[in-house]
Amino acid sequence: MKYMRGVYFVILVFATTIYGVSLKELLDEAVKNNLEIKSLRNKLEASKQELIEKGWFPDPSFALTLGKIPESNPSEINMLSLKISQKLPYFPKLKLIKEDARIKVNIINKILENKIIEIKSELKILYYELYFLYKKLDLKNQEKNLIQKFEKVAQVKYSLGKIPQHDVLKAQTELSLIADEIISIEEEKIPQLKLKINKLIGRDLSTPISKPEDFKIPSLKMKSEEYEKLALKNYPILKILKYNIEQAKIMKKLAKLDYVPDFNIAISRENMLSMKETNYALMFGINLPIWRKQKRAKINKTDFIIKSNELIYKDMVDKIRLKIQELLYRLKTTEREMKLYQTTIIPLSEQSLQTAIIAYETGQVDFLSLITSINKLIDANLKYEKLRTDFTKTIAKLEKIISVEFTN
Repeated sequence: MKYMRGVYFVILVFATTIYGVSLKELLDEAVKNNLEIKSLRNKLEASKQELIEKGWFPDPSFALTLGKIPESNPSEINMLSLKISQKLPYFPKLKLIKEDARIKVNIINKILENKIIEIKSELKILYYELYFLYKKLDLKNQEKNLIQKFEKVAQVKYSLGKIPQHDVLKAQTELSLIADEIISIEEEKIPQLKLKINKLIGRDLSTPISKPEDFKIPSLKMKSEEYEKLALKNYPILKILKYNIEQAKIMKKLAKLDYVPDFNIAISRENMLSMKETNYALMFGINLPIWRKQKRAKINKTDFIIKSNELIYKDMVDKIRLKIQELLYRLKTTEREMKLYQTTIIPLSEQSLQTAIIAYETGQVDFLSLITSINKLIDANLKYEKLRTDFTKTIAKLEKIISVEFTN
């Protein structure tokens, strides 16, 4: 039975998969072409134009008056008056309005930054899931090939009357189940993931995507406090919330300036045509901010908005700290499980399969025991690959919060 021992060697030396598309290529394309990102870029440009609009005096007004027209002779005009007027808002108000528009630009810019980080994180997760599906497909094909070889051996042994037909039927049943799973991966799961990736990148949904490249597991050596500092420093959502507080404070300052009147100036020229006389007039006026209760309510409203935004910011900081702790714990647990599978479970499963093959050769175990050993080794390798994928997906979620990339 040297042939069977050679078969065992096949399962230990897994076929090398040829991978193609790199994660960096997809990330660069997504940042350039994702529809949500492109939309926010246009929104940012619009806000910059709005910034140019703000902080200016309103347009002046011009008026032409024809007067002293006799009822008996409407065509006779005795007075011609020209008037130009300009409203002059209190200058600090214009400055604050300009500053408010500048903060709006900063907010949209941070929304854009956050969307880029969010899209990249989501794309990485899809990429790692696609990588795992191709790994699973490879392992299932290797499992199928191995069981096919043993099924041929079982056919020979059955023809010699050494084993019951049940062993052959069991092998054929296993092959049918594996074939069905392979079809599910090839025709359903992989195409669905590729559709999601193309949608996220902004491509035509039918654009082909080759197998993902293999990836290295990054080493994370910083303490949790250092990750928290990075998040508090870099996370765009926190910066947006800070801008919201700053914007509310500007609105309060503007509300207080409602107590200060705005000004109006005008100059007019009046020609008395019948008398050939020209008169000039200069007018200066202010509005009267007498409805103080209304203005007090506006100030009170901004106070509540400021307090609300400050509480939202504090709540978000606490949520970020908890999320970082959760992700770091998950990474630590996953890393420990990966090490367990790599150093213990997979080697033991390989030894168990080797023992099962030898025992099957000598008739000490039945075919079901051999199939079980094969399944356990395949499952152990699948679990290890799933842990690698989960580890990198968790890192992608951590990158989203701290806005620092470990993988690309």
